[in-house]
Amino acid sequence: MDIIVSGYRWEKSKAQIEEMFRERRDYRIHYWDIEEVRKRLRKKSLACDICVIFTGSTVGYLLKEMEQIYNCCQLIVVSDTYDILPFLYKQGHDYWISQSKLESELPEAVELLGEQGTNQRYFICTGQGKRWRIPLSKIYYAEIRGRKLKIHDAEGVVVTINSSIAEFIKKVPENFQKVHASYVVNTDYLRAMDSGECVLEGGVRIPVSRERGKELNAFFQER
Repeated sequence: MDIIVSGYRWEKSKAQIEEMFRERRDYRIHYWDIEEVRKRLRKKSLACDICVIFTGSTVGYLLKEMEQIYNCCQLIVVSDTYDILPFLYKQGHDYWISQSKLESELPEAVELLGEQGTNQRYFICTGQGKRWRIPLSKIYYAEIRGRKLKIHDAEGVVVTINSSIAEFIKKVPENFQKVHASYVVNTDYLRAMDSGECVLEGGVRIPVSRERGKELNAFFQER
């Protein structure tokens, strides 16, 4: 898991953070000043799983950056001011901790958000030169084309990544069902079953193999 630490006066806590995660070889921690974060946000190349942002008593100058970061990865805000809370609740409130409780709460926050980011909330991937954090609830269906996987979301956005159907299935919850050798659908959008195909919300028709048809029909009836 890649973790970026940035913001205001994070340097004072670097040694403390290093000690907290000294035994976690699966964590890769990067320390960037805010200008580096801004540069990567402009280039849409902020590639990480969690970003830990330290703020001072004045948080306004970082709100724009935090909103952009929130759309790229999980966000932890370290601050002793409550002025930040309305923003976090508006965004969905990933995690806020006070500077005084950094040592006791940061490891738990990282562990919690790491699990949320990889399991039930988002599909995190890299494709088309960008880092994507796609809400699972918005993924419509995925299809394999050649050696590329195309992920279609409910707003018409298509993200192309290097992945197989099998790899994709491992990273998404059970409401995603493989219906064909080349297609996986989010059954939350399933509206009808027809001979050799299923119909998604909006009238999109996806082919269904004979082998998968019975399983999908049973799944459709149960839901």
